[in-house]
Amino acid sequence: MNKHFIENKSYRCHLEDRIIDKIKISFIGALGILEESGYGIDGQEFLASSKYQINIFSEDKIEGVERADLILVASSNSIERDTALLQTCRKKTEKAIIVLGPDDEDYAADMLYAGADDYLKLPCSKQVLDTVLYVHMRREFR
Repeated sequence: MNKHFIENKSYRCHLEDRIIDKIKISFIGALGILEESGYGIDGQEFLASSKYQINIFSEDKIEGVERADLILVASSNSIERDTALLQTCRKKTEKAIIVLGPDDEDYAADMLYAGADDYLKLPCSKQVLDTVLYVHMRREFR
């Protein structure tokens, strides 16, 4: 596995041969969900990462989420609310949408059917989250 992006701060895109200093992420939901994966209280280590530029949105106000390189959604544990949110996001953008949620197969399947491109059960390690974000960026710039 190529760990260039994970170990370094930039990733050389295969298209347009440009350098991305930080992945722009629209994060929707409660940051506390990142605590489970070791990112500190309310995900502070994730927010302070030199790899990411994070814009935080509430489930009710998602105007502008499409300006990011990808969208990260924290599960609210309500299939109905999360399904509606994913469908709204999918209407706004074709960018990758990754859901962070509980270890529940039915819930994960519902989120993928509703429009998520990927689903990570929590807790997941920092390495797994970083790698999934890297993989989606790699796909974006093929």
